[in-house]
Amino acid sequence: MEGTIPASIGNATKLRAIDMQRQKLTGAIPESFYDATTLREIDLDYNKLTGTISSSIAKLTNLVFFTASENNFDEQNLPSAIGEITSLKYLGLDSANLVGQRPDSLKDLTRMILLDLSNNELTGDLSFVAGYNKIVSLALDDNGFSGTIPSELWEFEDANTINLENNKIAGGIPSSFDGLKKLMSK
Repeated sequence: MEGTIPASIGNATKLRAIDMQRQKLTGAIPESFYDATTLREIDLDYNKLTGTISSSIAKLTNLVFFTASENNFDEQNLPSAIGEITSLKYLGLDSANLVGQRPDSLKDLTRMILLDLSNNELTGDLSFVAGYNKIVSLALDDNGFSGTIPSELWEFEDANTINLENNKIAGGIPSSFDGLKKLMSK
C-alpha cells in the first residue's frame, strides 16, 4: 500500500485495529482519522508520514496500543492530550521528531506497559514514570531528560528493560536496588 491515509477512515464506526506499518504511507494523518473512536490498536510504524500528531488523539478513548515510530513527522511537541487516553498501555513514538518539554499529562498513563520515546529531543524530569508500576519496557534514551531517577522505578516488579542512556540525568542506581539481577535473569 502506498499513498496517504484515506480521510474516510474516520467514518469506520466498528473499526478496532489498524496495522499500516511499513506501507510507504506519506502525508499527514488526516484529522478525520481521530473520529474512528472505536479504535483500540493503531500501528503506523516505519512509514513516511509528515505533519503532526493532533491533540484530537484524545478522542480515541478506547485506545490501548499506539505506535508511529520512524516517520518523518514535523518537529512537534508531544500533545498533552495523549495523557487523556487513560486506557493506553503501549505507546511507541521513537524517532518521531518530538521536541521540547514532555507533557505533564504523561503521568496519567498509569496503565502503561511499554513506553518508547527514544531518539527524540524531549526534555523535562522523569517524575511522570513514578506511577508506571506495570511497566515492562521503558525506553527514554537519546533525549534531553534531566533530574534524578524516581526511586519508584526500581520497585517495578515486571520491568524487563529500562533504557535511560544519553540523557542529562543526575545520580544513578541506588545501592539498595537488587533488581539488577532480576532484570538480567529475564
